[in-house]
Amino acid sequence: MNGYKTAKRSFSAAALLTGAAVGALVCALLLAICSAVFVKLGSVPTSAAQTITTAVGAAGAFAAGWSALKLYGSRGLVMGASAGLLLFLSTLIAGIIAKETPDTAAAAVKLIVFVIAGAVGGVVRVNKREKIKNVR
Repeated sequence: MNGYKTAKRSFSAAALLTGAAVGALVCALLLAICSAVFVKLGSVPTSAAQTITTAVGAAGAFAAGWSALKLYGSRGLVMGASAGLLLFLSTLIAGIIAKETPDTAAAAVKLIVFVIAGAVGGVVRVNKREKIKNVR
């Protein structure tokens, strides 16, 4: 023993679920804004809509990773990627319920994007330094 106590944190499902919920909320808000813009424009090409929804999903996954680490506090890469994966799985299940046959190539790309964006959000949050206020 070196005299130092090391605290091992157990896996936190609450942080992951909260992160995925925040990510879904961010996705819903951004998609609502995009749909209002689409209505104003009239018609939007399908390829542009798919790209925009992937970008919105990446923003939601980033927010999911960020907020999961706000609660958990450590293991930014793993927890952020897990939050992104949970958000992807929830959107995939919702898409299967709505459409029945998912496009596997698009789903694979979204899986990679969501996991990477969630991991980046988690790492950024873990490495963010808290401001210490000088109290006198």
